[in-house]
Amino acid sequence: GIDDTLFGKNLISLAAKTGVKVLIYSTCESAREHSHGKAAVKGMDAKNEVFKYGVEKPEFEAVIGAFPGWYMENFVSPEYAACFGGFPLTPDSEGYLTFASPRLGGPGEVPWIAVAEDFGDLVHGLFLDPTSYHGRTVQLFSEAVPLEIMTETFSKGKLIRFSFVHIPIL
Repeated sequence: GIDDTLFGKNLISLAAKTGVKVLIYSTCESAREHSHGKAAVKGMDAKNEVFKYGVEKPEFEAVIGAFPGWYMENFVSPEYAACFGGFPLTPDSEGYLTFASPRLGGPGEVPWIAVAEDFGDLVHGLFLDPTSYHGRTVQLFSEAVPLEIMTETFSKGKLIRFSFVHIPIL
């Protein structure tokens, strides 16, 4: 397979060589760095490494990390639904649409993004003053809503519930 980090770095080098001055790169924070090496997530760590590589390229006037929230579109994907107890596509053995998720940090609100509806407008906002965001990762999201409240949006006469699951850090 293709090494994602090498591929991303090659794309950034090509953009620099062709004269791109402002690069907005879809990235995220490094799970490995934030967990002090306890929870490496290959895709997240690779994206973050590529973003940092871009920031170091002097050819760019600005390199901005666009960090999207949780994709609302994931709820129409059977693969993602399976990761969260089948929610909202498959009822559990008791007939409930159960959203199962680990408890996230912070005040309990999760940043959600409607990619098709909002992401382009948010990225456009970064282009309005790109140098002020150079080297920064900016979280782009439509709305911050707790997971428990998010599950209610799918109720419409269906049995729903929210369940926190424990995922140990290795």
